[in-house]
Amino acid sequence: MAAKATSVGIHLFLILVLVTPYVMAAVMTYRPKVGIAGTPLSELSWPYEAVAFVATDGTKLSGWWIPAKGAERTVLLCHGLGANKLNQLHMARRLHEAGYNVLTFDFRAHGESGGQFSSFGDRERRDVLGAVRYLKAARPDAARQIVAVGASLGAAAMIAAAAEGADVDALVIYATYADLGDLAKDVCDRRFPWPVNYVGRYLAVPLASAHAGTNLEAFAPVGMMGRIAPRPVMIVHGKRDEIIPVENGRRLFEAARGPKELILLEGGHNDIIDDEPTARSVVKFLDDQLGK
Repeated sequence: MAAKATSVGIHLFLILVLVTPYVMAAVMTYRPKVGIAGTPLSELSWPYEAVAFVATDGTKLSGWWIPAKGAERTVLLCHGLGANKLNQLHMARRLHEAGYNVLTFDFRAHGESGGQFSSFGDRERRDVLGAVRYLKAARPDAARQIVAVGASLGAAAMIAAAAEGADVDALVIYATYADLGDLAKDVCDRRFPWPVNYVGRYLAVPLASAHAGTNLEAFAPVGMMGRIAPRPVMIVHGKRDEIIPVENGRRLFEAARGPKELILLEGGHNDIIDDEPTARSVVKFLDDQLGK
């Protein structure tokens, strides 16, 4: 009986140590493609043009160009993890009404773009850089100024791209993290009991980095905020964010060196992008910083 119990214990240990981290890593980085049910025209009555371009590493990206008559400013919309170019399009609703063109696109491993693995914003910075390059080459008159607006993964990617010199004039950051390594450890400790949390922290996250092709634990947008200056930054975060605690928003704000504004809402991770007063505040902030 003791031998049988020992055998069961060994099998459970092997599952925990060998199988669990691979499953956790795959869940973190592998993104099954989900079809896009709708268009800007069907959802918001916005005429649009389907466009295609490539990230700076050659990954094929799919997007929609949504013009505003005579506009010389463009919103580059950067969706969050598991979203796509349609289902967070309403982040730009007030800006489009205020006379901004919109370029919305699927990040790698999302929607109709290429790739299968996500890196939570690190490699996706190349998608943002590719989108800016496309705008400057294909739509120069309509993109004399570019405002990057993003949520979660998308916001982290555009911070990294701006820090690398992406030609954007302002950033609006919804609910993203300050340091991915810190967040991963925090999520493991909050979501999983011992010893699964240790498996996640010390085995699953490094495996996820291998899948993503980059060191996820070293990706820290907070350390890049200083390189965005003097471009203006608005940061919006929910006080009850259940995925990325509000302290991340505060850290990013403190690290920003240019003109900046912080809006803390009562909502959670996903519902803050629907907040109407904030949408109007975004327009006012950009008008004040960039001119009407």
